[in-house]
Amino acid sequence: MALQPQHKRNSHTHTAIRRSGSTRKRQNSLFAPILVLLILTIVLAFVFSAAWQKIQGAENSSASNQQLSDLLALSSSRNPSGSPASIPSVDLSGVASQSQESQPEDSSEGASQSSSEKSGDSSAAASSSGNADTAIVGQPVPESDRVNTSYFDDALFLGDSITSGIASYGLMSNTTVIANTGINPSTMLTSAVWETDSGEMITLLDAAAQVDCEKIYVMIGANGIAWIGENTFIDYYSQIIERLQQDHPDAVIYVQSILPVTKEKSDEGPQMSNGKIDLYNQDILEMTEELGVYYLNVAEAIKDENGALPSDASPKDGIHFGTPTYQKWFDYLMTHVVDGTASSFSATSSASDSSVSSQ
Repeated sequence: MALQPQHKRNSHTHTAIRRSGSTRKRQNSLFAPILVLLILTIVLAFVFSAAWQKIQGAENSSASNQQLSDLLALSSSRNPSGSPASIPSVDLSGVASQSQESQPEDSSEGASQSSSEKSGDSSAAASSSGNADTAIVGQPVPESDRVNTSYFDDALFLGDSITSGIASYGLMSNTTVIANTGINPSTMLTSAVWETDSGEMITLLDAAAQVDCEKIYVMIGANGIAWIGENTFIDYYSQIIERLQQDHPDAVIYVQSILPVTKEKSDEGPQMSNGKIDLYNQDILEMTEELGVYYLNVAEAIKDENGALPSDASPKDGIHFGTPTYQKWFDYLMTHVVDGTASSFSATSSASDSSVSSQ
């Protein structure tokens, strides 16, 4: 066997080495793209998996909300009050989250608290005006059992010239009257028109503050509706009632309606028409509800078939009247009382109670 020359063997060896190195380079150049592709595949798999879970979660949440809405609608149809406590017991595990399940209970607690606070406010308003066991706030006081005249022994009547007539005609002499001709809701707050025993001139409200009374009857407005706007009128009137509540926190406060005028007086113009008087009386009624005092619709005892003061009751000025109309007024007051002590003053067949004028 012939031996190759040494330089030829070396040449073949170098050629093999070059071929082997070229092969490794080709293998290395292929490995990098494969590795990158593999990494991208893994990343995309994670992305698609996360997206799919998010889509499924949204669908489940939508289904949960829809099922919860259906349950609430079903409960509302069965219970008009809408109380979440009436929702039937249903297993919502896996459908609604815990926060969604607790939300109706939170709403129920909030509604209950709001209702409790409102009830407390109403009770406070009622108690501020006297006995609340038969309180009728926000509507005219309905007819009650008749009381006798001694019911007014501790009563104060506050008002204008119409109220002054109680004393002028010698009616209900057992009660206290603080009134002034020409007074209106504005001047009652500011005008010093009442003379004290010492000769000092003070406002009617200051005079009322000095009276020890358990019941207060207020009638004011006939002298003001012609020129005082509704909002201003009620603002003044509210201040009067609030002052009385402050000075007499335990007194039962009756706010009486403005009395009608005769048809002839009403027809003279819109400034003092019976339609306008009715409008202001409605405002007064709403005010009594807000302040927690009692409204007496005395006007209904005075009106004739035309909704007016009978013409023969006030032939001179169409506003002021005499004893027969005062009798109607006080008959009405004696059969429209609200406080719990009324039963102590039940009317008897005594002749002294058959007519107010006998007092």
